[in-house]
Amino acid sequence: MINKIIFDWSGVISDDRLPVYESNMRLLEKYDKSRISFTQWLPITKFSVVEFLESFGILGNNKGILEDYRNTLNAVRKEGIHPQVYSDAKLSLKKLVKKGIRLAVVSSHPEKNLKEEAKEYGLVDFFEKFLGGSRDKTLGILDILTTWNVSSKETGFIGDTIYDIQAAKKANVFSIGITTGYHIKSRLLKEKPDLIVKSLKDLLTFF
Repeated sequence: MINKIIFDWSGVISDDRLPVYESNMRLLEKYDKSRISFTQWLPITKFSVVEFLESFGILGNNKGILEDYRNTLNAVRKEGIHPQVYSDAKLSLKKLVKKGIRLAVVSSHPEKNLKEEAKEYGLVDFFEKFLGGSRDKTLGILDILTTWNVSSKETGFIGDTIYDIQAAKKANVFSIGITTGYHIKSRLLKEKPDLIVKSLKDLLTFF
């Protein structure tokens, strides 16, 4: 029985696709590449901006690219293109906690940013732990299991990308794909997750 759920953040709780898309496009332009549309970009998103740029033949210093990306993303957000909490997040999380399910977050985003967004969205009290800056989410999931001293068999990890499903499988936890984020259902299904849901509200049907 799954009574603990670890959440990815981006594309699951917080919809940051528009600011990330705009930042990606500005970096393409910086390297003299043409923009592509949002619908063209979404199916070819990668694990990181470095890999995305490499797919366009842009190679360079990874640290420099990541720094450029952070600066560009901050500029985009200052211009008013902000992440938005998914409309069903608060009620869904509240109901999960009421059912006695323990919740945590593992994300590649900086932990400070995660907590700030969670506070802004009114969600911070639903999660027992935030683990940010996770470059390897498998290790992040295992860290949460160790902190909680619980079995992988009673824990699920929900994410919106194939990389999240891969991380869940490597950590031997119940893998849940959600179709609200970066990767469409058909792409998620190729990784054979244990469960696919179309929304956080849909998650309540199974837990």
